[in-house]
Amino acid sequence: MLAAMNGHAAATKLLLERGSDINAHIETNRNTALTLACFQGRTEVVRLLLEYNANVEHRAKAANGGYVDVGELLLEAGADPNTAPVPTSRDTALTIAADKGHHKFVEMLIHAGAQIDAHNKKGCTALWLACHGGHLETAQTLVKHDADVDARDNRRVSPLIIAFRKGHLVKYMVRHVQQFPSDQECYRFLATVTDKVNFFLLPTQLARQAAEANRAAESLLEILAKE
Repeated sequence: MLAAMNGHAAATKLLLERGSDINAHIETNRNTALTLACFQGRTEVVRLLLEYNANVEHRAKAANGGYVDVGELLLEAGADPNTAPVPTSRDTALTIAADKGHHKFVEMLIHAGAQIDAHNKKGCTALWLACHGGHLETAQTLVKHDADVDARDNRRVSPLIIAFRKGHLVKYMVRHVQQFPSDQECYRFLATVTDKVNFFLLPTQLARQAAEANRAAESLLEILAKE
């Protein structure tokens, strides 16, 4: 395991040829040689272990590190992008990568068929976690691929509301959400936000959305009147 973790492909191969159990794991954390190699981004060792038929369900470690080349190897070897590698939290590779802000890894998983709006045990989607972490590029990637911008967690907190904890993501998210938080929700979270200026984007955007809806309705009425 140490050879794999430290990227020593030749030593790893020698140990495998001499009969080392490729799927042996550490009792305390269930880490295997492949898990550790994925976590450290040891691409050549990962490729070698997969050639020796190591268990491929170790996307969590690759997602944590954001190693796209490692993730691609695991997917090519048959890893399911939608299986939760962390059963206790029900996090998928996508939610883990989004939480860490690894937008390129997120993009790769989406193209591989990852369920973009999968919820973890706390009800958080990948977009919610990206907003919570203040990861703008990751949030943009998810929205581009039609992630649900209004998906709330188990506490009924939306991605927009949680974005206020970081501030800079609000200007982006406020242009995409369909369901704005109520006044009660706003005041409940006001004490936790770090950027009070961005907080007041909400009524501005809500008024703009209402004005656009009114203009659309007026245009429709004009068309109907002409008919």
